[in-house]
Amino acid sequence: MRWHPFVLMWLRGRKQETMHFSPPTSAVETVAPSHGAPPQGHERAFDVAAYRRKLDAFNHSHNYRMDLDALFSVVREMSFTAILDVGCGTGFMVREARKRHPACRVEGIDRFDFDGEGCWVADVCSVDFSWQRRYDLLTMVHAINHLVDLERAIENLNVLLEPGGHLLIANPNPAFVKIIRTLNAYGHLETRGGDDTVVAYLGAAEIDRVVNRCGLDRVLHREYGEAIRCTVHGTDMVIRERELLSYRKRG
Repeated sequence: MRWHPFVLMWLRGRKQETMHFSPPTSAVETVAPSHGAPPQGHERAFDVAAYRRKLDAFNHSHNYRMDLDALFSVVREMSFTAILDVGCGTGFMVREARKRHPACRVEGIDRFDFDGEGCWVADVCSVDFSWQRRYDLLTMVHAINHLVDLERAIENLNVLLEPGGHLLIANPNPAFVKIIRTLNAYGHLETRGGDDTVVAYLGAAEIDRVVNRCGLDRVLHREYGEAIRCTVHGTDMVIRERELLSYRKRG
C-alpha cells in the first residue's frame, strides 16, 4: 500500500510514528459560517469572475481528471439518452460528456452564470425551481457539498430524473478531509487551499438518508484517489480522498 505523500513528508521527521485519529463525530463536517456559500439574495457580493478563474484551474488539474475518469468508468456501463450536470460551473464536464457521448443530449445548470456552452442558470435549492426537461442521468462532480438546502435540492432533482434513471455523485471523502485538517492544525502539513463556497462535507450515510427518502437507492459506493494509511482506535485503516456514489430511481 502506498503512503500518501503528505504523510511521508511528516514521517521523515517523526521516525515512522503511527498516526492515531478519532473518527469524525458526524457524517457531516460543517465549515465555519464565514466560509459558507453566499446567502440567498446576496449573490452580487460574490465575485463570480474570481471563482471562474479558480474553477478553470481546478478543471485542468490532475485531481479533476481523476474525478472524470472515475465517473466515466461507471457512466460507460449505463444506458441513457440525456445527461444533466448539476453544479456544472464553467461547463467543463458538459463539454467532456458531449465528446464522449455525442449521440446524447448533454446540458448543465449552475446557480451562478459562468456563460458555459450548453449551461443555464438555475438554483436547485430554490422553492421556485422549475425545469421542463427530463433526464435519465444526473451527475454532480464536487457539487453536493455546495448545496445550502440538500433535501430541497434532491427533491427538485428527483422530478427531473426518469424512473430507472441514475444520479452519480463524485465527492471528497469527509474522513480524508478531516485527517488533512488535523495534520494542518498540528503543523505537519502546509495549508492546502480549499473552496470557501463549501457548505458541508457530506459522507455517504448522510447523503443516503436524504436521497433514499426521495425514492432513489444506492447501487454503488467506490473510493478512489490517493490514500492515507492510519490507525483509528486501534484499527488499521486506509482512507482514500474521493468517493463515487451512484443512485437509481425506483420505478
